[in-house]
Amino acid sequence: MLAVIRRTRRGDGFWKPDASHLHHQMLAIGHSHRRAVSLLYLWSAVIAAGAVSYAYLAAVYATLGLAVGLILVATLTWRPWHSPSTEEAL
Repeated sequence: MLAVIRRTRRGDGFWKPDASHLHHQMLAIGHSHRRAVSLLYLWSAVIAAGAVSYAYLAAVYATLGLAVGLILVATLTWRPWHSPSTEEAL
């Protein structure tokens, strides 16, 4: 839905593709395709676990755990790590 709104605001047709999706932006900052997808799954898992934790833990512990998880995944997302590729190693 957000893609349709974004494209309509720009005056583009909503059916035209663009590179403004999250995974394209993650590729642009240096993540590999596999790492970008893994990070998107990690974001989902942290948010889901944080939401469910409020049902089983005291609010202070659930909030603390969610905050730590969000800080960790945000750091992993915005500070991409690079390992030497096989071409560079040769």
